Amino acid sequence: MPQVAGRRGRRVLDASLRSARSRRARDGGRALRGEQVAPLAPHDGTGDASGTVVPRTVSTILEQAVQLHEEGTQACLAVVVARSGSAPQVPGAKSLFLRNGRILGTIGGGCLEAECRRLGLEAMATGKAVLREFRLDDDFGWDDGLICGGRVQVLLLPNAADYVPALRSALEQRNGLLKYDLRTGAVSFLPRSGVAEDAGRLALRRRREVLTEEAFFEPILPPERLVIFGAGHVGREIARLGRFLGFHVTVVDDRADLLTEEALPDCDERVNLLPERYAASLATDEDTYLCVVTRGHRNDARVLREVIRKPRAYLGMIGSRRKREVIRREMVGEGLCTAEEFDAVQSPMGLDIGAESVEEIAIAIAAELVRVRSSKRGPYLARCPKPKPKTRQAPEPNV
Repeated sequence: MPQVAGRRGRRVLDASLRSARSRRARDGGRALRGEQVAPLAPHDGTGDASGTVVPRTVSTILEQAVQLHEEGTQACLAVVVARSGSAPQVPGAKSLFLRNGRILGTIGGGCLEAECRRLGLEAMATGKAVLREFRLDDDFGWDDGLICGGRVQVLLLPNAADYVPALRSALEQRNGLLKYDLRTGAVSFLPRSGVAEDAGRLALRRRREVLTEEAFFEPILPPERLVIFGAGHVGREIARLGRFLGFHVTVVDDRADLLTEEALPDCDERVNLLPERYAASLATDEDTYLCVVTRGHRNDARVLREVIRKPRAYLGMIGSRRKREVIRREMVGEGLCTAEEFDAVQSPMGLDIGAESVEEIAIAIAAELVRVRSSKRGPYLARCPKPKPKTRQAPEPNV
């Protein structure tokens, strides 16, 4: 949940929503009770007909907004700037509403999105930015039963001139904050070096959005780096999912035939080198995710020896618990790491979903990456109290 900062100090968002902004929404917003909302087409994620939603990542939404402006197409940018309780989308979620009914991205779907689209079209007619709060409960009698019970604030920006210059700067630099003025609707980009506000520093440090009394700060940072050692079947699927999830994906393998664009279309970098040699010279930081899925446990061990003491957000090695214990004894016995350092390696990799196929194993691993990135600290399924689903050991990658 984003934090609220300002003259009154940082407070949790739900407290803020109960105060002045809540009153403003009740007084100035439109109550949705009893209103008929035109239904949207199904969220198929691919079409571009009127009313169809095309899900996109944040960076792509920014790129689309700039592109539409350059093409002379008017679009209203909708940004979720606050959330309290259960709600379908998080602060920073965005949609672009076009006059022909097309929607790019999603701020939650259903009646919430339909109402925001209607307000967005009205805002394009008046040229004025709009800030609205929505209560997602059955008191409003929404047609699709959207009764999450939370509250959402959405900022609607109908004038591209108010936001496109800032979005263009954000895309060019990718290291700073987008600041949304909740009073005027103006959007500006603050490079990291120029950030002085307490809330802005908090947002950059946490890589999370921050809401203040009068502004919403959204970090625009380089994507986290996912380095996959091994271009076999599992490695390829992890690369595909990693790119889909917004990581900058690098795949390393000494087998050139596995590193073609045809074999790895969803990849930012393909490195034809022995994985352990690349690992030895790899510079890492707290935003680096490392997946060791080479063609054999000896190769995995060689890579692990090179990276186990390097800074990272995540380090995982594929294989069974038996394999893990064999390599653990070797590395600890040789003084390459302490037992505590080795125990920080995720192996077997992935969340416990009973994965068997290559695709399922990759999904389990991708889910673990998301879990780490989102800083959730819920238990792994394998460590939950009984009863729990029947599980099987993930097989070695089939290369």
